[in-house]
Amino acid sequence: MKQRSGGILLIVISIALATSCFAADKKDDEAHMRPQDMPSDLRVVDNIHYKEAAGQHLWITFFAPLKKTEGPTPLLVYIHGGGWTGGKRYNMIRPQIANVFRDLNKEGITCASIEYRLAAPGVTSVMDSVADCKDALRFIVKNAQKYGIDPDRIALIGESAGGHLVLTTGLGDEKDYPCDHSISGAPAKVRCIVAYYPRVSFSDKALLVSKRFDSEKIDKWMEQVLGASWKSDPAMLHKLSPVELVQSNSPAIQIIHGDQDTILPVSNATAMRDSAAAKGVEVECIIVKGAEHCFDGKEIHPTDVEIEKSTVDFLMRHLAPISTIQATRVSL
Repeated sequence: MKQRSGGILLIVISIALATSCFAADKKDDEAHMRPQDMPSDLRVVDNIHYKEAAGQHLWITFFAPLKKTEGPTPLLVYIHGGGWTGGKRYNMIRPQIANVFRDLNKEGITCASIEYRLAAPGVTSVMDSVADCKDALRFIVKNAQKYGIDPDRIALIGESAGGHLVLTTGLGDEKDYPCDHSISGAPAKVRCIVAYYPRVSFSDKALLVSKRFDSEKIDKWMEQVLGASWKSDPAMLHKLSPVELVQSNSPAIQIIHGDQDTILPVSNATAMRDSAAAKGVEVECIIVKGAEHCFDGKEIHPTDVEIEKSTVDFLMRHLAPISTIQATRVSL
């Protein structure tokens, strides 16, 4: 499913890397994450403008199905990682995500990757990142007919910081974030969420601190990405903590995390699993043995291919037409 490389592990670790394998240096970013590097077997519709915020234009890239479909298609939206301070929508070229896109495209499902504002001290914060992700979904719903999308069959997938963003975007109440209400239309009704090794809390320090990042480093990092010190704004921390946002009517969740992750401890996954299960929400939690952050590791179980299959199976179950789901339930 993916080619393993030690290159990323050799990059000098910074606070920004605390939450994502995508916080590579500028040279790596330019060399490996450019639009011209898009896989040639994917049907790319690029540079769809959905919003301007603080002088920054934000874009969506669509990946059209590889076969003709009748009527509107389901949609999977990818939100990239990068510690909230780096990364771009072209991160989906990594096999871990691109292979999921390929499998879904073959089944007649459209995929998309969205851009959002990155956190910058004194300028933007994670709250703005969430708002942008919600605005992108509302833009898609508003223009669903134009792009041939079924607004009732939308799923989200993200890794690391992107895993946190898909959970917060799918679980949080839109009124709690600084969204752009000039983008008219109803909020997206997310059917399911896939989160790879995400952060699930900004309020529980036990879930914030890891083997690689102690309490002091986490405090400094939070000031950078939140624009606030530890516990200075409990209401905001709650809004950014998916483990606290899940409700009985929340969408189904798949969360996959390595048990050797030293950047974001695996306790994030189990805490999210337990919180969702306690509310009666369908949750599938897969702990990858031997895997570090980004599922790195010489021998991991389940394997890359098995992880991909489990994700595709989960998404297909929830993105199938309602009539198909009902028929399946009856047959059981």
